[in-house]
Amino acid sequence: EQRTVDLSKVEILVLDEVDRMLDMGFLPQIKNILRFVPKERQTMLFSATLPDEVQRFVGPLVKEPIRISVGDATKPNAQVKESIRRVGNGEKPQALLEELKARTGKVLVFVRTQSRTQRLQRTLDREGYNAVCLHGGRTQGQRKRALEVFRGDSNSIMIATDLAGRGLDINDVDHVINFDVPSTREDYIHRIGRTGRAERTGEAVSFVEHGNADEEKVVTGKRPNGQTNSNNNTGSKSFNRPRRPGQHQGRHPRREKQHGLQTDSRRGPDESPRFAPRSERPQGMGERREDRNFRGGPRQGSNQHPKSGMAGSGKASNSQRMAWR
Repeated sequence: EQRTVDLSKVEILVLDEVDRMLDMGFLPQIKNILRFVPKERQTMLFSATLPDEVQRFVGPLVKEPIRISVGDATKPNAQVKESIRRVGNGEKPQALLEELKARTGKVLVFVRTQSRTQRLQRTLDREGYNAVCLHGGRTQGQRKRALEVFRGDSNSIMIATDLAGRGLDINDVDHVINFDVPSTREDYIHRIGRTGRAERTGEAVSFVEHGNADEEKVVTGKRPNGQTNSNNNTGSKSFNRPRRPGQHQGRHPRREKQHGLQTDSRRGPDESPRFAPRSERPQGMGERREDRNFRGGPRQGSNQHPKSGMAGSGKASNSQRMAWR
């Protein structure tokens, strides 16, 4: 756009981590670059994973493409030893300290948000660890210094968001700890792929909250038996609960009794008293809120509205206020 570079002689166009660029919405920028490069060129796309929802964006960028796959993109590197540590709510910081005490070498800790990286770094500093953090809110200079410290110390610790899940040229990461499990299986594979590189072995441990089937599915690639979601570990669903005989659809039987309604399940929606004329409705139905006789009544010693009977001014005791609430 600034016309400071001439791309008319480009013969090879390389798009690295193309799935992330397209998934983050950089397709307009890529198309803009393609306007300035020759149509007769070689285009190469590189990515550890290429989800189906992203492939439809790749089609217009290439011509007669050949896809070369090395290994299974849905499975992590076989040189990485994976494990799960089940934790409860609020137990992650203590679990992280225990894992760091039991491990030696470079450790890369992944968290979900930028603010959590800062808090976790301060926690480790108080415990005597020299940890650096990396996330999108840091300046380029801060990112560069953090990477230099992480590369230079064989026992360094880096706390990072998914920004560090791709593109880091660090071959000697010994351990990856998923403090927060990512939302997709693809991001998980990218994360643990930071270790076990260049014919080295590595370990990856993920903190999975008790009963969270969604997190376990991301880590293992399959949902645990008998679990359908993170909030229901029994596999049952509330909307499959059988109704009691005679219970009316959509109304609570106790409330129906209070209003003097019949709990006849054969009654259609048009026959419900809710749709009946005002004169035929049970007493109390269809009236405005201020017309009803609420507990406590109007506040004493105050002027009442002539129509609704509600208090207009004056003071009331605490017990009277509670009654009107």
